[in-house]
Amino acid sequence: MKSEEKRKLALLSARNQMLFYMYVLVFWSIYDWIVEGYVGPALIIFVVGLAVYYVSYILYRRKNRHEAYDYQKERQRSGN
Repeated sequence: MKSEEKRKLALLSARNQMLFYMYVLVFWSIYDWIVEGYVGPALIIFVVGLAVYYVSYILYRRKNRHEAYDYQKERQRSGN
């Protein structure tokens, strides 16, 4: 199996895992809210997980954008 295929499968697996946890935590929170009258720790875990995901996504995207910009500047300097 090629490296790119492994990377793609790992990303798909991670996405499916994230979606599973997200749905379970949301339904658990709704269940606690209806039955117990308050939202339990599931909602806190869900919100913190989403915050970690989006902050890391933004940081990695910004880093990749800067690296691509630096690469283009370097190519222009070298004349290629």
